[in-house]
Amino acid sequence: MLSLNGSFWTLISLFISMQAIASGVKNVEIKRPVKLKFQDVEYRLDVSFSNINIGRLSYSVKSSKKNVQTIINLKTNSFYDFIFKIRDQIIGEYNLDSLSPKKFIFHKKEGKKESYVSMDFEKEKIIFNEKWRKRRKKGSKNKTYSSSGRDYFDITLMINYLIFSENELELGSFFWLALKSSFYKVTLNRKEKVKVSYQGQQHKGVKYWFKSIKGEKSEKRGEFSIVILKSQKPLFFELEGLMKIGKIKGVLTNVK
Repeated sequence: MLSLNGSFWTLISLFISMQAIASGVKNVEIKRPVKLKFQDVEYRLDVSFSNINIGRLSYSVKSSKKNVQTIINLKTNSFYDFIFKIRDQIIGEYNLDSLSPKKFIFHKKEGKKESYVSMDFEKEKIIFNEKWRKRRKKGSKNKTYSSSGRDYFDITLMINYLIFSENELELGSFFWLALKSSFYKVTLNRKEKVKVSYQGQQHKGVKYWFKSIKGEKSEKRGEFSIVILKSQKPLFFELEGLMKIGKIKGVLTNVK
């Protein structure tokens, strides 16, 4: 999955791996309900691949009395479109009270490939549907997976947990990630306090590193980190990871 053709979503959707859990850290599963202090917000990040700007990522969160919706869009710029055009979108919907995911949609348009994935989260099961097209070839897949015994998150809920959680995550904290037809145990492996410059001012924040385990094996396809700046309006400041042939990074340019 971690090829250049996999695009920036290989970074977001896998929350890819560190090599090992920090020595002596006790693993504690994050359970719902948890307390998140949501704000309606939109972040815009410039995205670069191996220090070359390739486009922009937008990340918006909207909440109502009962539900939360997150929309992520990735669009390459006009120059990079000639190399590899990307128009991707991820939508996540979940209950505000329980933070249990309701629906996850991933519409991927990259080069000459296009796919549409939907996951409906129901009681102790996940209904998975996928349609894909590559040039003239088409295909589809439909399956129902059991979610019994595990408290799954979808990708957008995972990001929102880091941004809006009122409680600081401890080393060894983990939750289960449902991604398409695969399931991962995602563990906080390392964190540190940081200071960054944003719009001419210095901000304090926290940088988190995660690893992802599929089955009993760590994913060895890269490293992932995220920087969150804590303030009156929490800032999703940076997303960074290593891929097979370079580094991909998103940095906040503005928020509203």
